[in-house]
Amino acid sequence: MKLKEFEFDRVRSGSFGLWINGSAVFNSPDPDVQYTQIPGRSGDLIFNNNRFLNIPVTYPGIFMPRRFVENFRTFKAFLFSHVGDYFVLRDDYQPDFFRMASVDSGIQVSDVKWGPNAGRFDLTFNCKPQLYLVSGSHPVEFTASGKLRNPTLFKAKPIIRVYGSGNVTIAGRSVMIASNSNPYIDIDSEREDCYCGGNNANAYVTIGGVGRPYPVLNPGDNTITKGSGITKIVITPNWWTQ
Repeated sequence: MKLKEFEFDRVRSGSFGLWINGSAVFNSPDPDVQYTQIPGRSGDLIFNNNRFLNIPVTYPGIFMPRRFVENFRTFKAFLFSHVGDYFVLRDDYQPDFFRMASVDSGIQVSDVKWGPNAGRFDLTFNCKPQLYLVSGSHPVEFTASGKLRNPTLFKAKPIIRVYGSGNVTIAGRSVMIASNSNPYIDIDSEREDCYCGGNNANAYVTIGGVGRPYPVLNPGDNTITKGSGITKIVITPNWWTQ
């Protein structure tokens, strides 16, 4: 059986002599819901907070004994140079998907259990609940009005790059871009922020509509409308599933 790898922040685990074997990567996160008991009423009331909790993703790791000390030391240094932020985590079990993962627990040599040919241990990442589609990280360009189809059952929070000034409508949510000197403005629905590179651009953006102010892409077809004065819209949809 061919051993598989994971990739964290674009670095493959095999470069450290580390391979994985297991299926815990297919687990799903818990929804954030609350059950409340009401006196005199049978059954619990459910309060849905409309979010999912972070999920631990565990890889049963296999270290080859060749150059173990050097590889283990180098791997630990790489891993813990990434503490405090999320990075892209991919693996060979689900090559068309990725997660945003963080490092939040240590690893000790004593954790490695040696067998006849290899050392084994569990490596756990703390991940955001979304299982992102690789296809959703590819920008989609609109030079005229059109439609963008969400292939999942979950609302996606895109990054919308707008060139020019004027009005755009994303899935029924109106966005007005005031005249400005930026080459473009990014409207980031996940961060709820507008920027151009490292520059704040919120003062130039007015978002209207009922409910959550930033645009989301609903399951199925989403209409993208480009008003006059807008030369181009580029959407990174960030499709995700469970």
